[in-house]
Amino acid sequence: RADVGLSVTPPIVGRVTKVWLIAFARRYNHPDGRFAGVVSASLPVQHFQRLLATPDLGPGGVALLRDAGHGLVARHPPIDTPAGQVGAKGFSQELAEIIASGRPSANFHSARTADGIERTSAYRRVRAAPMHLVVGVADVVEKLVAQRLIAPALRLPQPVRVVCREASP
Repeated sequence: RADVGLSVTPPIVGRVTKVWLIAFARRYNHPDGRFAGVVSASLPVQHFQRLLATPDLGPGGVALLRDAGHGLVARHPPIDTPAGQVGAKGFSQELAEIIASGRPSANFHSARTADGIERTSAYRRVRAAPMHLVVGVADVVEKLVAQRLIAPALRLPQPVRVVCREASP
């Protein structure tokens, strides 16, 4: 079919390499529009794991990619639980609601996560491929930022009084 566009598989184990792969395929046409074949390529899931490891999301931060069927493609940092395995479909209720809504992007907060870390996350449906990207920072980051901001004041020779107030949920 000429209108299919890019086809992307969920993670599959390569027959030769025995590693997790994502396969991409697209129709190729002659200049007159007739079918000329298929262009395909595959990338190891490890490639996506390396990409997700690039941003520094701080302690407790996470970046993950899910396929069109909501199976886990890659996660950084990895977790050694069933929820952290390639193809795992478990995720937070908040993310489930966003995906079901069809919205292309959203921010959300999850108290119950696969690794037990409460996070505020950003979700984006990937436009170029049928995938879902989630990037989250642990709620403790705000306190770490505050500590970094007041650290110079605490090193002053004169006594400094620091008053902190946490916002209530």
